[in-house]
Parts: sequence; C-alpha cells; structure tokens
Amino acid sequence: MRTIGLCHSTTPVMMSNSSSAPVSQLGTCSTQAPSASACRCAPVNEWSIMGSSEPSSVPWNAKFTGPTLAEQVYDFNVTVSPLMQALYERRQADVDAILATNPELDVFEAAALGSTDRLSEVLAGDPTLATAWSSDGFTALHFAAFLGTTEAGRMLLDAGADPAAVARNDMLVQPLHSAAAGHNTELCRLLLERGAPVNGQQQQGYTALDEATMTNQDDLRDLLLEHGADPTINRRHLSYRGARAR
Repeated sequence: MRTIGLCHSTTPVMMSNSSSAPVSQLGTCSTQAPSASACRCAPVNEWSIMGSSEPSSVPWNAKFTGPTLAEQVYDFNVTVSPLMQALYERRQADVDAILATNPELDVFEAAALGSTDRLSEVLAGDPTLATAWSSDGFTALHFAAFLGTTEAGRMLLDAGADPAAVARNDMLVQPLHSAAAGHNTELCRLLLERGAPVNGQQQQGYTALDEATMTNQDDLRDLLLEHGADPTINRRHLSYRGARAR
C-alpha cells in the first residue's frame, strides 16, 4: 500500500523547492523516527495519486491516522470522520466550522476535543465506550492523551479505560506514548499512576522516554526516569546529541 505521511505528530515537514521559500508540505518519511528532530523526509510531487494537484488541498478521501509518536500516515483503507481528520491535520478553521453545526460527538471526538460534558454523557449512555476501538485502531484514551485534555483522560480512566492499551495498527502506541507526543506531562503522570508501562515500546521499539529526550521535554524526561524508565532500551536507534545526552 502506498502511504504518504507527516514527519511528526503535530506539524508537517518543512521542505523547500526551487520555486519558493520553505513551506509546510507533506513528505514521505524515510526513517519512521519518533520525532521531527530524527526524521529526514523527501518531497512528494505525485499529488495526483491523492486526487489533488495542490499540496495545500488534501482531499477528504486521503485519510490520516493517529495519534502516533512517530508519524501520521495516509491510509486509503481507513475512514475517519471529517472532524477527526481535521483534528489530525491541525486544521483548526475546519474544526471550528464543523463544531459550529453542533454535531453529536462520538466518544472518540469528545475525547480528542477534551469535551468532558459530552464525554460524560456518552459514557453514561454506554460505559463500554471507555474501552472501544476507533476505525483506525485507537481508544478514546489515546485521543485524549494526544489531542485532548488531562481531565478527559482522567474521566476515561475512571470509566475503565486501559492505560496500557496498544493501538491496533502498525504504530503500536500506548496512551503514554500519545501523551508524550502531545507534550502532556500531567496526563503522563496520571497514566503512570494508573499503571501505564513506563517502558512500553511502540513501533520500532520507541518509548515515551525517547520522545521526551528527542523533543527536550525535561520535566517529562525526569518524571519517566523517576518511574523507572530505561534509557538504554532503544539507544541503538537514536542519536543523543548536545543537551539531549545527559
């Protein structure tokens, strides 16, 4: 399957071309590294395979999957809601436009938005949704950790969400990985208190500590080490340089 993706969980790759200054464009990830600092990507000019001639106009039939510590990829075999896709791609204007229509949020959308009122409502109606899986292989807790809020994550944990749930896709992320990628140290702390494996490994063996180290999240790095994180697990894949090598 042909995939096209973003280099990191939050922002597109910055690439330049001969006709313009560097711009945010999609690129093919050649390393599947855990962060932008470790990724090296090449530009993609074959926009026609996605049905679009303009890099800035990504069609709705090209679907992002997430949340991931490594990279978001287009998966042409997965369908997510327009709202979730806009959230994945950080298109806030589209998110706002969709929310202006007052849609009935499902558990994944409510978690991703940090909408605790709606989350409480849907969980009250069906408590099993705390452990349900999205079409692209994540739980609501993954979404709360990556895109939402600590309170949304707490609500899901209180409702029985699994802090060690492994994504049912190639990314293999656990909620702790997602919270680390979302720079949510508070939720990382809560997940650890609720039993999240501090040394849990996602795709290619990366851990939450790898993300904290590569993205200079010193508070998170210290927190993970205090909880027994092993800095040697994946060192063969990483280059600890400068301030990162402590």
